Amino acid sequence: TSPMRRLTLFSMLLFAGACATTETGSVRLTEGVRLSSYRRIVVMPFADRSGKGSAISDEIAKRLFNLRFSVVYGSQLEATLSQLGVRQGDSIGAQTMRELRRMTQAEVLLIGSVDCEMRSRSPRANAILMDASNNRVLFEARFRPEQCGEENVAEAVATQVVNAMRSTMTENVESGIAGRGF
Repeated sequence: TSPMRRLTLFSMLLFAGACATTETGSVRLTEGVRLSSYRRIVVMPFADRSGKGSAISDEIAKRLFNLRFSVVYGSQLEATLSQLGVRQGDSIGAQTMRELRRMTQAEVLLIGSVDCEMRSRSPRANAILMDASNNRVLFEARFRPEQCGEENVAEAVATQVVNAMRSTMTENVESGIAGRGF
């Protein structure tokens, strides 16, 4: 098992608490935050019991790259976590988070989870963008994946997460809040 899978526990905990809603979807941006002012994102593997979490994260990373973000994910992230001695099941404490930020030059961390299990009452997904310097939640998207359980769930989830981020950035630009537009 890879070090990237170790951090999925954190995602699962966030997912369990944040998705206890009957909404079909919601997006929350912390007041005063300009997502376009952040450039370097660490994309953690999404927690997913069906084993598609890494595929979801990879697809999100590709799409964020197309939005002109510098993205750390996959083997680069795995190597960094290994250097930090993070093993499966380990939580990331404040010191490890500082080192992860220093080694990757990350400004934000994207974590999330997807529950497409047949036993679930309803499929749900959650994505959270955290400031890497202080762990403050900057952005959160909750929704029911449209194609949960299907082969292309990674593309469907990535589309919804990145579209929510793009929409938030566009609203910031249109309202004059953002410094850099897309």
